[in-house]
Amino acid sequence: MQPAVAQVAPGPRSAGVSWRLRSPLLPWLALAALIAFGTIQTAVRFHNYHLGLLGDDYDFLLAREGLSLHNLLQPHNENLSTVGVLLYRGIFAVVGLSTAVPYIGLLLLSLAACAALSYVFVRRELGSWVALIVPLLLVTLGPAAEALLWPFEVTLFSALAFWLGAMLLIERAQPRTDAIGCGLLILGIGSQSLAVALLPATALALVLWTGWRNALRRAWIVALPLVLYLAWYVAYAPQLERHLARVPGFVVNSFVAAVVDISGVSGTSLGVPLAVVLIVAVCARCVYMRRVPATTLYMGLGVVTVWIAAGLSEGPGRVPSQSRYQFHNSLLLMLALAPLVARLRWTPVRGGLLVLLVGAIVISNLGGYGHWENVFNYQESVASAELSALELARPAVVDPRAPFTTMNEAGLYWPFAPKAYFNAIDAHGSPVRVDRDLERASPAARAQADVVIVRVEALTVVSGDRSGTVRPRGVSGVPLQAGGAGCAVVPEGAASAGIQVMEPRGGLIIRPDAGPPVGVGAARFSDPPAAVPLVSVPGASQTAIRTEQDASSTPWRFQLTAPQAVTVCSLAE
Repeated sequence: MQPAVAQVAPGPRSAGVSWRLRSPLLPWLALAALIAFGTIQTAVRFHNYHLGLLGDDYDFLLAREGLSLHNLLQPHNENLSTVGVLLYRGIFAVVGLSTAVPYIGLLLLSLAACAALSYVFVRRELGSWVALIVPLLLVTLGPAAEALLWPFEVTLFSALAFWLGAMLLIERAQPRTDAIGCGLLILGIGSQSLAVALLPATALALVLWTGWRNALRRAWIVALPLVLYLAWYVAYAPQLERHLARVPGFVVNSFVAAVVDISGVSGTSLGVPLAVVLIVAVCARCVYMRRVPATTLYMGLGVVTVWIAAGLSEGPGRVPSQSRYQFHNSLLLMLALAPLVARLRWTPVRGGLLVLLVGAIVISNLGGYGHWENVFNYQESVASAELSALELARPAVVDPRAPFTTMNEAGLYWPFAPKAYFNAIDAHGSPVRVDRDLERASPAARAQADVVIVRVEALTVVSGDRSGTVRPRGVSGVPLQAGGAGCAVVPEGAASAGIQVMEPRGGLIIRPDAGPPVGVGAARFSDPPAAVPLVSVPGASQTAIRTEQDASSTPWRFQLTAPQAVTVCSLAE
């Protein structure tokens, strides 16, 4: 008989260590740390590259006057964006345009929500620790930087978050969670029409979770959001060209792009081989399991219907590899694949190899931010210069209600009226400083600022012919000849390649000698020889251009292009 061995109860210290290692809170704390890392590194990029509101943001803030029902339901491109408009206008009422920080914070909050909800989905399939890979890849997905660095894309992230939350609630099959889930689906569709493309996946999930009969009794969960969307679509009929023939190729290329993103092999030729290997592996795994998991079926349907919807509108800026498509493509694809991953017995070697693989993917993807950081930095600098020029032009703006920018133009990008901007800065302050954002801006930004100030001040061609007393002077290195009181002469041949003349305050009279028309351009802040085309003056004629007093002390310059001699005179006030 062996002697009895006394059982020693663990001391307080060993018990504490055991609790910490086995605590179910640890994976959630790790999730919080990963999401914090992802959002903070994104916020740092906003700060380092001076990023803020861009393009489409101004549709929600300045292009729509007031909060009427029509303005809330008005399409943004082809999307219903009521939720985004309400969120933006709520922030706008407090800070206006004075800072972009709250709008960026809203974007990061919706990104964090998507990452957290994705973890809730996959932890049931992968376990609490391995499931952390999905949110980590999402919050460091450099190939999706167009969406991650653009505050406007809160519409995308909120639509995804509402849909994911709805799916988790609807799965519980309780009357209260069904009602809340239906409400979240409506909010998702009201954020971006991407959520409409996910409704078939929701309908399929209902069937897979509860069977046909119960799914028919609960069909209202999907039917109500769909009916509301169709009613809006009929009422507003958003215009968008559809190209059915492009859809198959778009779907295939979108799949390859998503595989590239979650594999971290951007910039290589491995995309197609990896996509083929993944398809073979999925098929083999399903054969081995003798079934296709329900989550794989409805998430797979969701990602395919999203690709089909996007493929119908394929065009410039809407290609399968477009950066802003990659976040939701990668998220949905990873959720579809998670149930197919085999549960392994983790050893230190296997765990170490997995950490190295995921680390390599994350490092590779973090390098994917660079292109869009530079693109948005350029756009932001041009937009800030344009707004600075608009503020300087304020006393001389001809029509404050007329949009002064055009769609898809560098800088502000989205059309809105000066009056809306002036009202915003009067209420909450300006987002720009003239010395920083215009006077020290890049040549390209200052050239675009000239385009804005020429448009809003609408330099006018007048019939006045009385010369002033101040003689114009050249700014292109060619001395002008005296031409009488208040006049100077550009010698013959001196303006063949263009010459700029400094305009005395009030305006300029242009009198070319006989010959071809003289091209006239205007410039203010740009470097010579940049100028905005303004008017053509016939030979042996006279044209007077009057300028109005604005808030800038920088004089106008007029670019003259002609082979013959041109007499220029100051215009009497």
